[in-house]
Amino acid sequence: MIALSVDDGVEEVHAFMAKKQYRFPVAWRFDKQEDDDFPTVRSTPMTYFVDKRGKVALEHIGRMSEEFLKQTVESLQRR
Repeated sequence: MIALSVDDGVEEVHAFMAKKQYRFPVAWRFDKQEDDDFPTVRSTPMTYFVDKRGKVALEHIGRMSEEFLKQTVESLQRR
């Protein structure tokens, strides 16, 4: 799992990660570029599921249940 932050400052990113005690990598989107081939973040939270070939297989906007996450990952592993 990799998180992508769209916060205004890196301090906000560090504070959030520390508060939640998350231990996965986080990238910080600090610019407004839209020509870098990364999909547009339309809302948060937004999850991109990537298949074994490194292609975006599914985009999910909003919160998700643990069961939905589990089923989606298992489905992608079978492909």
